[in-house]
Amino acid sequence: MEWDLKDLYESFDDENFSRHFKELDDIALGFQKKYRGKLAEIADDIPAMRACIEEFEAIEMVHYRLYTYPALRFYADTTDKDAKSWLQQVQEKVSMASNYLVFFTLEIQKLPAESLEKLMAAPELEPYVHFSENLLKYKPHTLSEEVEQVLNETGITGRSAFVQLREQHLGSQEFEPVTPPDGEPVDTESELSALLFHPDGDIRLAAYRSVRKVYREHNQLYGYILQKVTQDHKLDARRRKYESTLSKQLLGDEVPEPVYRNVIDVTRGGFDLFQDYYKYKSDALNIPITIADLYAPYESVDVRKSYDETAEMIYDAMALIDAEFESIVRGFVDGKYIDAKVRKGKRGGAFCWGIWGFHPYILQSFTGTPDSWFTLAHELGHGIHGIYTNRAQKLLGSDPPMVLAEIASTFNELLLLDYLMEKSNDEALKKALLSKQIEDSMNLLFRQTTISRLEEDIHNQASAGTFDHEWVNDRWMHWYQTLGGNAVEILPEHQFDWARIGHIFFKPFYCYNYCLSHMVSLACYLKYRDKGKAFVPKFKQLLSYGGSKAPADALKSVGIDPADPKVMQGAIDYTRKLFEELKAL
Repeated sequence: MEWDLKDLYESFDDENFSRHFKELDDIALGFQKKYRGKLAEIADDIPAMRACIEEFEAIEMVHYRLYTYPALRFYADTTDKDAKSWLQQVQEKVSMASNYLVFFTLEIQKLPAESLEKLMAAPELEPYVHFSENLLKYKPHTLSEEVEQVLNETGITGRSAFVQLREQHLGSQEFEPVTPPDGEPVDTESELSALLFHPDGDIRLAAYRSVRKVYREHNQLYGYILQKVTQDHKLDARRRKYESTLSKQLLGDEVPEPVYRNVIDVTRGGFDLFQDYYKYKSDALNIPITIADLYAPYESVDVRKSYDETAEMIYDAMALIDAEFESIVRGFVDGKYIDAKVRKGKRGGAFCWGIWGFHPYILQSFTGTPDSWFTLAHELGHGIHGIYTNRAQKLLGSDPPMVLAEIASTFNELLLLDYLMEKSNDEALKKALLSKQIEDSMNLLFRQTTISRLEEDIHNQASAGTFDHEWVNDRWMHWYQTLGGNAVEILPEHQFDWARIGHIFFKPFYCYNYCLSHMVSLACYLKYRDKGKAFVPKFKQLLSYGGSKAPADALKSVGIDPADPKVMQGAIDYTRKLFEELKAL
């Protein structure tokens, strides 16, 4: 259950790590001396331009590899002093080396229109067309080389330093242990969060309060960090002539603002589904539903599985769609590319870390509950996506925008749900699985967009002036009370819950993407259910695009329009359909 990072480096003493760290400046400086001020001269020489781009990619690859190793070590154990120290050193080294490369994108942006047209039409440069298109989109927001270099250098002591401070501070916190009547005391955030699925309401409440107690104690600190991060984004948006932090982030997501607004509006119109469901759950359980009871089981079903059992179950589900998918998933486990062990100091949540040219890595804290099964399946979906993208794209076309990034992961979860619903004869388990899917969908549709609503408030307030932790607490409570209505009691401790959301610190306006991607992914999965294996080749093609196409263009290959409000409403309608199925059970 622990990963092996030797594909990257054996250790911090690995001679390759030492060599890459020492030589990075020289390699980047050599590239600058070779090409700075000369891109306009070689723009019409297609082979020369391809060689230049490939050299740039090779340097970027060293950047990513150097950064990934200490970052993964740190996230697996935020108390690891060596990882913490090397992560800081690598960040500084990469930032300085990146300064030598700033000229590259600036000079491409300045090329004459006729040269750009010729470059984009050249078959030899086809893998880099979308990369170039994105560079041109950023042209109005790009500053001089000198200013970009200064911002690179100060970045490691600015916004990113505050983000890392939060990570390190959280990793050092101790949570009040909670002992369920059927187990041992637990005191990590992942294990405490797993207790929110416990049948005993007192245990759920104790686990909920244990986690929020830490965030309450440090509410002022996290509020200050968020205020500084938000202020930095405001200043960056202003100097780069963006209308707002939101417009800056949407450009990077390749999502037009009307699509974002549709997501926010459609989900706001669906709050009644959230409330109807939890009123039903309250009646079914004969308890008032609080925010700590959202995941309360309808029946006590002991369905824990070991890590190995869960992996076998996922293999079987993957085999239903495609033998290659099953093979890829087995490769993650057999190759030890997953860190699933629960340990103190481990970063919360789960992720799949893709790095072009290397096998992706997955981090999760596996607790054996159904939530852990589906989390593992979800992250393995990202892994499948990463493998297909790596095979088909160059580095500069490999990173998919968020709307596409969640498709394979959501697809995997839905596939696992259908597999388990079909295989099981246990009505209680079916009810548990169906309710889990409904509640996960509620999370994606309503919690994630509620985070975005909070972020709009935060960044609008920052534009008008400033804010503190108490103001954020109030706005978070306002939106959750609006969502819960008279169906869910929002406990006082929930006002501190926003500080658990890492994305609002390190990538604002990211969470709406989970909702939009869920909507698109569901449409994709329903096409698979309709067409069966005939859909699989198209699905693989979609995954292979990576970041080489805009989301709308990539999704045309499977007949889905992400801007269509019907796609968005379809996800709410599908969730209500599952709700009706649950009531029938």
